[in-house]
Amino acid sequence: MPDTEQFNDSDFDNLPEINLYREKLDKLKSLDLSSLSQKEIHRIVHEHTVFIPNFICLIPPKEFSSYKLYRARFKIDPEKENVYLHSTFSYPNNVFCRENGRANISRRNVFYCADSPLAALLESKPKKGDFGCISEWRPIINRKVSAAIFLNENLRDANKWNKDAKELHGYLRSITPKFQKEKAAHLDLLNEFMCDLFIEEKPPYSISSWISNSLLYSNRGIDMILYPSSITNSYFTNIAIHPNFADKHLELEKVFQFTVNGISDNKMDYDIGLIGFPGTMNIEWRRPTDAEIEEIISSVKIGIDASTIS
Repeated sequence: MPDTEQFNDSDFDNLPEINLYREKLDKLKSLDLSSLSQKEIHRIVHEHTVFIPNFICLIPPKEFSSYKLYRARFKIDPEKENVYLHSTFSYPNNVFCRENGRANISRRNVFYCADSPLAALLESKPKKGDFGCISEWRPIINRKVSAAIFLNENLRDANKWNKDAKELHGYLRSITPKFQKEKAAHLDLLNEFMCDLFIEEKPPYSISSWISNSLLYSNRGIDMILYPSSITNSYFTNIAIHPNFADKHLELEKVFQFTVNGISDNKMDYDIGLIGFPGTMNIEWRRPTDAEIEEIISSVKIGIDASTIS
């Protein structure tokens, strides 16, 4: 059930006429907030939006535990980093988070991953000659997962979160009469603005990073942020997970190495290196079997035709 505590009568009372509200949201998109503090960003965003719909959904543990999550890392030097530790392939230390990401502010880490190895890889924007690793993680949890889902209602049918996005937007629309039915159009406009923000906002992601930080590092128990993978045109979904959730509820399944030989029109030429599996203590590395190589190629689908994600 979505969390709707953020809506109340006063929020809707303060919304301006619909055309003026649209202008205010358009103006907010154009503002440069990069030099402002989190407190100042909070003030300016609320001046334009009036309130922030959080899109919180509770995902049943059995459902979430059935997913596989993928994380990509590049520029790993086995001579300088300990590739036998699970943590090497998990979220970075705060000291390395020098800039805002789509779902984190600088000096505040999150566990970035995707529901597809292809999305995880492409979102990392690899270049020719890059050496990297893709790790596969399995959720293990016996409670409901609290997720802020910033996915458009018109999400592609191929996206596995399509049904959840439609149900959430439908639910948000259905509760509007509990407050002020005549402001339903305002809520639709704001919902669309928020979801588009997680696709369209450019670095340094001043608003989306502020929203994500406000959610993940509040005391509301929000586990993760879901938003579309823009580089795959929303065929897949990116997930920014709170580090404490990752530590407690994500288990490393395997890691495989690869080197990028070239990229052209959403196609990639690459070489597969070693594959690693968690052992009794260390990650144990070895050459992959032919069957494992075929599994990697099939799951990553790096040679995907450009028309598939256009």
